[in-house]
Amino acid sequence: MKVTVVSNMAIYGVFEPPVKIELEEPKATLRKLLEVLTDLCESVEFISDDEVGSDVQAILVNKKEYQYLDTPLNADDIVQVIIEMAPLGGG
Repeated sequence: MKVTVVSNMAIYGVFEPPVKIELEEPKATLRKLLEVLTDLCESVEFISDDEVGSDVQAILVNKKEYQYLDTPLNADDIVQVIIEMAPLGGG
């Protein structure tokens, strides 16, 4: 089963939304999706212990906000993951 992930974050050559992610049907939950995203983008904390990670500002599934990792996902869901991005500085 595939879900589409959109995000305000992109990592060139690694994670360039929109991205289609394949999930196994019996384990198709928000937790499983965030685990897959963690494997793709190790520098982002998508999950911390048993909660949504501190880098994640919001998660929307088909435009409805969710915070529970055990939220079931369905084929063709669109999951928006909004990442807290610190301002870049320079000088």
